[in-house]
Amino acid sequence: AASLQADAYKKLYPEQFYSRFLQDGIRPDGRTLGRARATTIGLGSVSSVDGSALVRVGATTAIAGVRLDIAAPLEGLPNQGLVTLNIELAPFSSADWRPGRAPELVSTLS
Repeated sequence: AASLQADAYKKLYPEQFYSRFLQDGIRPDGRTLGRARATTIGLGSVSSVDGSALVRVGATTAIAGVRLDIAAPLEGLPNQGLVTLNIELAPFSSADWRPGRAPELVSTLS
């Protein structure tokens, strides 16, 4: 019951919730302000790409893969290359993400 009340308070009054912890110099998970979450990095976790990493920071996990393709430059631009960015996220990972439609940030970078 107490954790349910804390969750409700956090959702209804987020600024006050976090302010109480900051006043005591701790985070809601009990860490001091200067202490980072446990972090692990595993390289080469995806065998179908040229480079990859699996990163865990606390309870958050991210995986990244890089693939390189060498191609002839576009006609008229012999000294320029092309970078294509592709991002895949689980539908619940971001409010801005919609399956089948890249977020605006991806469009501005590619």
